Amino acid sequence: MGLRGPLERMLTVDQVHVLRHKVLVEGRSQRQVAAELGISRRTVRKYLTEPEPRRREAHPRARPVWTRVEARVEALLAESAQWTGGKQQLTATRLHELLRAEGHQVGVTVVKAAVRSGGASGARSSSR
Repeated sequence: MGLRGPLERMLTVDQVHVLRHKVLVEGRSQRQVAAELGISRRTVRKYLTEPEPRRREAHPRARPVWTRVEARVEALLAESAQWTGGKQQLTATRLHELLRAEGHQVGVTVVKAAVRSGGASGARSSSR
């Protein structure tokens, strides 16, 4: 396992299993395991307090672009049945093109993710 670089933050599941086994089953001290694996004692303590490793986020990330265009996306989807003839669907790609033509600075990924998740009044997820 050895020393970890400054950008590597989380241990793999296998490493956590080895760490927990050494402390909880073999009875080694946290300090000894930390030195042996080349990680911080605080890291050892952190992985011993939780039953399984998980990612923690303080709060959901803000979506400032989506909050600016959400109302317009819902309006376009609501009125799309009038000008698509009923059978055709307003795709996420076409919706993105319409938003860009109106001057909104929004990426296609944001629009596709919103349409896919049904974030805009349960729209279809076709992206062609």
